[in-house]
Amino acid sequence: MKPRALDIRGEVARQDTVDWLGRIGLASRGVLYALLALLALDLAIDRRPSHQPDSQGALRLVADQPFGEGLLVLLGLGFGAQAVWRVSQAVSDRERVGRSPVGLAERLGFLGIGLLYAGLALVAVTVAVGDESAAPGADGNEQRTAQGVFGWPLGRELVFAVGAGFLAGAVGTAVYALSGKLDDRLPAGSMSRRARMVARTIGIGGYLSRAVVLALVGVFLCRAAWEHDPGKTRGLDGALLELVQAPHGPFVLSIVALGLLAFAAWSFVEARYRDV
Repeated sequence: MKPRALDIRGEVARQDTVDWLGRIGLASRGVLYALLALLALDLAIDRRPSHQPDSQGALRLVADQPFGEGLLVLLGLGFGAQAVWRVSQAVSDRERVGRSPVGLAERLGFLGIGLLYAGLALVAVTVAVGDESAAPGADGNEQRTAQGVFGWPLGRELVFAVGAGFLAGAVGTAVYALSGKLDDRLPAGSMSRRARMVARTIGIGGYLSRAVVLALVGVFLCRAAWEHDPGKTRGLDGALLELVQAPHGPFVLSIVALGLLAFAAWSFVEARYRDV
């Protein structure tokens, strides 16, 4: 009986550790999106901001602050915690989605998010130590990357598929925001009815703004593949720069920036209340 009891206590301890990693990771995601929102708002006001509104631009903004290197290391640890939590969701099926085709696809999505945040952790650390050339995509030149991919067998089709993936992600994000499933992440016993309503509204606005950003990147990738022109590809910063140059662009981008700030706030709500 004692070995069994020890096994149970060890399993509970591991679960608690992963839970805390999840909460730390969600809070770090909130910090990142808050920074992206501020950079996007800066772009809406000044079309030539000192930092571009992508992940590296946000991290460079942190690096420029007093004690920025230390803050970046902490943020990188947070991204690493998010990566471990997401991989755990994929491997251990913490969300209990099962092994059906839909469940496996969802678990694969968790794995992809985990790898993304592992990359962000690496970028944060490399920016902190000043060796940005070692970070993935450090040159920030999406056109050069696309040019290289176009040279691969079926490279044009691959770029189109990635763009379509961004568009599918945008649609899925918008559908999720409007499906009412955000309520599942808000425990009924820990929040008042009004607090749940406010949190739900913030979450919907945040997810819809995230969908807009994903759609913009997807459109540029698909257009580049369709026209066989890598110069048409855009990352997050390029997509938002194109948006701000459109008619009423600064106003629209300001709305998107507020939405990204709402997603940051939702991330903090999840970090506090979500059953991870």
